[in-house]
Amino acid sequence: MIKKLFIFSLFYLIVLSQPLLAHSPISGIGNFYNGFLHPFFIPSQLMLVFANGLFLGQYGIKNIQTPFLVFILSITLALIFTSFVDDIKIEKPILILSMLIGFLIALNYNKSISLHILLSVLSGFLLGLDSTQEELFAKDKFLALSGSLVSIIVLSLYTIALSDYFNKKEWQKIVIRIFGSWISAASVMVLALSLNS
Repeated sequence: MIKKLFIFSLFYLIVLSQPLLAHSPISGIGNFYNGFLHPFFIPSQLMLVFANGLFLGQYGIKNIQTPFLVFILSITLALIFTSFVDDIKIEKPILILSMLIGFLIALNYNKSISLHILLSVLSGFLLGLDSTQEELFAKDKFLALSGSLVSIIVLSLYTIALSDYFNKKEWQKIVIRIFGSWISAASVMVLALSLNS
């Protein structure tokens, strides 16, 4: 009996199971909302969005219009690029950039507008490239990528606002710096695990 159950289970797993996708969609909610939820299911993307948002927020909302617009532009260009290319593997560069930005947050190094622009361009481009939807085509792919764009912008705005709001008193600045160090440490740990695998 146990042998028959094992054979049936093995048959089910091999033959009847659905294909595993790198960016598995949630059935029934549509491509736009799947794209919108995409960054929430990719930890490396989430870390980079939070790192870049905290870093920009440390500089102050009044000072970051240019870096944030450049960030949006670079995400948009990268998403357009992913419409023509599939299967881009850039998790390690995303983690390295998250580690670097987290380290800068921990140091409270936010003096240079050109550094903010450079890191915003890199962050936006990497986030856009990592949002590829290789299993979708044409209109479905456009909707999913549009959802990812909206999601990343909304998450970034909330993180920037949080960082700016908690940038008034010294203890609040320390909390933001601690978050930066956590992002940096988490990125280092994931990178170390990926190098060992």
